[in-house]
Amino acid sequence: MREMEIVQEYVSDAKNFLIEEDDLKFNYDREQAMAEEMRKIGVQEGKKKKMTEIVKSLFKNNVSIEIIAKSTNLSIIEIENILGTK
Repeated sequence: MREMEIVQEYVSDAKNFLIEEDDLKFNYDREQAMAEEMRKIGVQEGKKKKMTEIVKSLFKNNVSIEIIAKSTNLSIIEIENILGTK
C-alpha cells in the first residue's frame, strides 16, 4: 500500500510541476506580448512627436499650412491643432 501512495504522490508532484511550468510559460508569453505592445506605442508616440516638431519648424519658417498639409499628409485641422491656431 505504501508503494501506491509513493506513486500517487510522485504523479501528483509531476502534475503540479507541469501546471506551474504552463503558468510560467503563459506569464512569459503575456509579458512578451505586453512588451511588444508597449514598444509599438512608444514608436507611434515617437513618430507623432517628430511630426509635431516638423510641422512647427515648417510653420516657423513661413511655410503655409496648406503646403505643410500636402507635405506631411496631415489635414489642415490636424496641423492647426498641433500649432494651436484653432
